[in-house]
Amino acid sequence: MIKNIIIQQREERDFLLSLPYIQRFQEKGLASYLQSSLIKLITGPRRAGKSVMALQMLKEYHFAYLNFDDELLLKHFSKLSVDIV
Repeated sequence: MIKNIIIQQREERDFLLSLPYIQRFQEKGLASYLQSSLIKLITGPRRAGKSVMALQMLKEYHFAYLNFDDELLLKHFSKLSVDIV
């Protein structure tokens, strides 16, 4: 079940990467942040473009994409946490 959800979300990621977006930042400036092994955190208000910015920054890299707004994924992880406890 989780494998199917991940495959579905990979297809969603690929679709989102194929969409045309307005470039709102300098790619060269942000690319330097990706050279560090530190964890990156993008913050901001809802619907401000954080996910789009992350997708644009990572489009040249191989990366995982998990959308935790997906009901199926949330249900699966909620079930796992109950089973573990």
